[in-house]
Amino acid sequence: MYRYCWEALRFNPINPFVVRHCRTDYRIAKGSLRATTIKAGSTVLISTRSAMRDGLQLPAPSSFAIDRPESVYMHLGYGMHTCLGDQISRIQVPEIVRRILQIRGVRPAAEIDYAGGPFPERYPITYDTPV
Repeated sequence: MYRYCWEALRFNPINPFVVRHCRTDYRIAKGSLRATTIKAGSTVLISTRSAMRDGLQLPAPSSFAIDRPESVYMHLGYGMHTCLGDQISRIQVPEIVRRILQIRGVRPAAEIDYAGGPFPERYPITYDTPV
């Protein structure tokens, strides 16, 4: 279940990008053809969705494959920007999904509520009443 959850979320992540503000001029992709400078004061959207589907970094990015290395999954951040709750979330997310999938007739009751922020706050569901 663990690998299925994270691979499914790679196709539709809950946070497809993160927002950062550049404090000083910063050169990205230095030494490559796509090198560019981000100016101080710029707002930058870092697309984790795009990174997790980058054909230059992983084979068959459009295929569903549960044997990918964990480093491909950027749902919980990366490096010094890793979520403080990453270890708990790695266990909690697949367990929540497993339990929800066991409910008969489960379906969304409303859209995901981001409460004005970048991450989901609520996702109401409904289900069939047991007979």
